[in-house]
Amino acid sequence: MTAGCGGSSPAPAAPAPAASTPASSTASRSGPPGHLTPAAATAIVTRLWSRREVALSTLSGAGLAPIETAEAAAQDRAYVSEVRCGCAPQKDAHSVVSILPEIPRTSPQHAFFAQVRTQNLSTGDHPWYVLAIVRSAGSWRIAYVTGGGYTPKPPLSGLGIAVGRTAAVTARDRARMVHIAERETAWAGSHATHVTHTAYGATVRARAGLRVSADGVFGLTLPGGRVLACYTLHELDTYTIPGGLAQNDARQQWGPQLAPGGYRSIVVDSQEPYCAAGSGRGGVVPPTWLDYLQQRVAVTGKPIA
Repeated sequence: MTAGCGGSSPAPAAPAPAASTPASSTASRSGPPGHLTPAAATAIVTRLWSRREVALSTLSGAGLAPIETAEAAAQDRAYVSEVRCGCAPQKDAHSVVSILPEIPRTSPQHAFFAQVRTQNLSTGDHPWYVLAIVRSAGSWRIAYVTGGGYTPKPPLSGLGIAVGRTAAVTARDRARMVHIAERETAWAGSHATHVTHTAYGATVRARAGLRVSADGVFGLTLPGGRVLACYTLHELDTYTIPGGLAQNDARQQWGPQLAPGGYRSIVVDSQEPYCAAGSGRGGVVPPTWLDYLQQRVAVTGKPIA
């Protein structure tokens, strides 16, 4: 977790040991997922991904606003801000190679998934990404993005998920997805190193958090009574030091989100997307299936009076 443009602290434990690391304007006006064809879903994702790539390459928050919501919006908005302030390097561009949509037959969220294979335009590598696409404010938007690895096989192939139409996602299924996210967050919090110290003498107290309403929990119904739950783990690090902490006028110590001044304490909120597959029942913590880069999304402080 990055504490500013230069400092860092250990992150809370990841949710659980990894089991695997494996469009047109007409399409944009398509109705709920039950009416989507795989071709229309592919066109939607192609359009959204292309617009996202343009916005990220030009560091345009305004370009992201109409095409993202939930976790994806928070992640990419914060990334653009970090690069603009010189606190993080800019990522390479990734063009679409292929898209595999997964469209639940019914969904309380009016959502579908897509596995997107891309090409890194600098290295030539072919990383996969897994996206959740939802209807929000009358249009299709990217709500969730996580990494899917570099293997030739699609990252969700080991879960028995079909390409195209998939099993219905009911309200009960979604409750099981939220249960997995809650259990994984509790696991992460209980296995973290809660108190650490920086090289410059600050004490860092870490805790894990989950924000279902803001970030969303997305998923698919799997064979064998399981569900795939994709959620966002927050690491909240509280920094304190005798005499207080400082942010200069250039905002170099703690990044662009914190105003200049002196602070009794500073809280850095970093989010990281995870996907886990399991029954969504009881106290069992299923292993992580996918995860992606941690992104600082907020920095707040208690000013020195």
